[in-house]
Amino acid sequence: MNKKQYKLIALSLAMTMAVSSISYAANADRKVSAAAKTDNEVLTVAKKDIIRKNETKVSSGPVIEKPEIPAKSKLSFTRLGSKKVKVSWSRSAGAEKYILYKKTNSNGYKIVATTTKLKFTDKKVVAGKRYKYYVKSARTYDGKTYASNSNAKSFRIANFVNTKHQKYSYSEICGDIKSFKNAYSDYVSVKVVGKSNDKRNIYDVVIGNKKAKKTLLVIGNIHAREYMTAQLCMAQIESYLKNYNGSVKGVKVKSVLNKMAVHYIPMANPDGTTISQFGISKIRDKKLRKALYKMSGASHTATWKANARGVDLNRNSNSHFKANHGGKRGSEGFSGTSAASEPETKAIAGLLKQLKNNKTLKGVVNYHAMGSIVFGSGGSGKVKKETQKMYRLARKITGYASGDSYGSSSGPSVGSMRDYVMEKIKSPCITLEIGVAGCPLPISQFSSIWRKNESLVLREAKLLL
Repeated sequence: MNKKQYKLIALSLAMTMAVSSISYAANADRKVSAAAKTDNEVLTVAKKDIIRKNETKVSSGPVIEKPEIPAKSKLSFTRLGSKKVKVSWSRSAGAEKYILYKKTNSNGYKIVATTTKLKFTDKKVVAGKRYKYYVKSARTYDGKTYASNSNAKSFRIANFVNTKHQKYSYSEICGDIKSFKNAYSDYVSVKVVGKSNDKRNIYDVVIGNKKAKKTLLVIGNIHAREYMTAQLCMAQIESYLKNYNGSVKGVKVKSVLNKMAVHYIPMANPDGTTISQFGISKIRDKKLRKALYKMSGASHTATWKANARGVDLNRNSNSHFKANHGGKRGSEGFSGTSAASEPETKAIAGLLKQLKNNKTLKGVVNYHAMGSIVFGSGGSGKVKKETQKMYRLARKITGYASGDSYGSSSGPSVGSMRDYVMEKIKSPCITLEIGVAGCPLPISQFSSIWRKNESLVLREAKLLL
């Protein structure tokens, strides 16, 4: 082998080794890349497995939806007749049905209705028994029933206003108003329009359609000793509610009260009435009591007319007002230090202004005692014309005498509520004086007064429609 051949062989071997090294390195890189890829795949699979296991762990059991327990309903009643009552309840969130339970007197509860509606008419009620109801708001979920019970509530068919005794009191008015709200919830609503000096409520009892575009206001018992007027007003309210779906002396109640709501302030002077009925000792405020004992008339409170500050409320309105008219504070006649100085006067004036501003007020009826007379003079224009219509109807219904000439020689009365209504509120207004004897009127006169006045407010409302 010559030298040239030797060099060729050596070069060939070197090239072979180089190619092998390159091939080896490439293979090594491929193996590392494959290994890395495999490691990444293993890691990814491991992560997915962990996530899958965690997911499996979280959802290892069935997801249970928490059921919504229906909310409590509130019950209300509306007497529909002598043997029927409508039981209503508020809608309960989550309820699918309502189950009404009833018990009579001391007997156990029984189911009387299962319904999806929000009312039920019970035609199996009679006077003389006390009924109790509650409603169960229920829904069914996954084969189970979820429910909540309303508070139980009582109802009875009864006459609430006591017209058999003389001293119809503030506490009785409060109780009877509560009974009206419970028994006639669709037909009556109640607001407190003010409080007396001794913190007694001055109520506005509204009967009829709450959204009516016309209203009539009736005011009773401005003078303390004339408390039979409060008794009369409350008896009228009950008669109209009880016969809402019928008639009173030929007048269909619903046809009138659906178009005209009647507002009653049955006891405008609760403090004075309490003094007249039970004496100054029943005034709760110590300062008021102390001042009252020093006033004129404190020794014979049965004939008290004023309020608990010795102000005559029918001399305190902002019409022809004179400060300190009538002498000093006492049982009657004192006008007060300023017009509408008393909370009772403010309460009445406030309601009158509200009804006027709502443009609904069509007339006002004042009840006083005594004399069996009707006042209907005064006013001008349309107010005078409408007042005369009310006056003529009142005289026709009651047979009472005219009061037009009463006190006319001495000019307008100081601070009179009726003058205030006609002159400042610009509303027709009449005043009826019930009874024929000195006040407080004896209970023996109530039946005669009732016969003459039962339908009067209803018929005045119909006249003004």
